[in-house]
Amino acid sequence: MLINLIVLFLILSIYSFLYKDNVFFKFTERFVVGISAAYGFIKLFQRGFIDKLYIPLSHGNLAVIFPALLGLLFFGTLNKKTAFLAKFPLAFLLGIGAGLEIGPRIETDIVKQIYTTIIYSPHSPWFTIFNNIIIIIALFATMYYFLFVLRKNRPIDRIISKTGIFFLMVGFGASFGYTIMARISLLIEVIKTVIHFF
Repeated sequence: MLINLIVLFLILSIYSFLYKDNVFFKFTERFVVGISAAYGFIKLFQRGFIDKLYIPLSHGNLAVIFPALLGLLFFGTLNKKTAFLAKFPLAFLLGIGAGLEIGPRIETDIVKQIYTTIIYSPHSPWFTIFNNIIIIIALFATMYYFLFVLRKNRPIDRIISKTGIFFLMVGFGASFGYTIMARISLLIEVIKTVIHFF
């Protein structure tokens, strides 16, 4: 019961900002940020230090010493004289991350999507073919809109560019609408939680 009352107090304190800035909102804001930072630090310490360093070392796995030393170099940023040391683990992480991500991303996000878009099968339903045609038109019109190096003085150029703008606005609008729907569903759950107490 006490936990439920605390939840109710925090919810009402956050929404009190809709009236005006007040001490309850400021307290709740700092409380949430502090709890989140503390929880994040504990989880990082558990998953990063205990699980990935202490336990392997206690079992005799010395291979974790090198990544541990790289991680310690990040603390060089705490001093101006040793700040350059943080560039080494950062370069290592970016290089490894780029190498591991670029290949699969090209395969999944570009090649497979292009293949599934332009592939044609006589057994495909008509609406699938229609959708693929719309996607191809949207793709080329949008790409053409962003080709700023070309002079677009002809009427056909303006038509293609405006078509690209249209598809961009549709995409942004759909994304914004989805975000609003998600926030409204969250608000409904909060309202249900508040009504539950009365």
